[in-house]
Amino acid sequence: MIQESRFAGLFYPNTRHELESSITTFFNSLTYKKEEDTTGIIMPHAGYRYSGSVAAESIYDTQTKRYKTAVIVGPSHHYQFFGASILDKKAYETPLGNMHIDEKKVKVILKNKTNEHIIYEPKAYKNEHSIEVILPFLQILHPSITIIPIVIGQYNNKLIEDIAHSINQNCNAEETLVITSTDFSHFLSAEQAKKKDLKAVALIKEKNIEKLKIEQEKKTIQLCGLGPLLIMMTILNQWEIQTAEHLTYYHSGMVTGDFSSVVGYNSFRFY
Repeated sequence: MIQESRFAGLFYPNTRHELESSITTFFNSLTYKKEEDTTGIIMPHAGYRYSGSVAAESIYDTQTKRYKTAVIVGPSHHYQFFGASILDKKAYETPLGNMHIDEKKVKVILKNKTNEHIIYEPKAYKNEHSIEVILPFLQILHPSITIIPIVIGQYNNKLIEDIAHSINQNCNAEETLVITSTDFSHFLSAEQAKKKDLKAVALIKEKNIEKLKIEQEKKTIQLCGLGPLLIMMTILNQWEIQTAEHLTYYHSGMVTGDFSSVVGYNSFRFY
């Protein structure tokens, strides 16, 4: 079975030509920076008009490395559930074609019963954009890569540890790119958003998992994909990835001109 594209024409262009042109334009504005082997990245998942340039910068420097698998972890925005839903289908559709899912790894992870909340729940993908909007960037830079899409609902520390352990057992750092799909502050003034978002940036650079949890609970930071980020950071810690490099901070007001209510976006890479 194929997971159908649901957000082409909404969050991003719905024809191959327009989509390729849009992403190529984002990439052409960037300069390739470093040769480090990137193992993890943070990408925003808003409409390309707002966050496409930040998403492009997140992934651009991965272009020279050849990965076998991309693990993409995003939050559930509309369907409420406790756990992690791993997409158990053959492929995920976009206007650029179908991205193949690593069915073998997905089935192994789902058969492991260490956590009953690691499942395939189709409703988690019915109206969810956090995975889909990432895919075209991958298709342009890494057309032969296979993916493991994971949507996170409510979570606790055990779920985070169990998902990270499952990925660690079935993937390796040399051949895997782990992607956190998250936006940052939502619907605050630009000034308030920047304060919260740069606080979150500092904690991510410190790789301070516990402080991220505490500050999110205190509402001094705001990430819709904190759970996905904690999972990625746990995996990268297990793989002894040392560096978290912040690339860009941006917010929607820089596009719309409305600084009274913005959404924040950040790009990071980990190596």
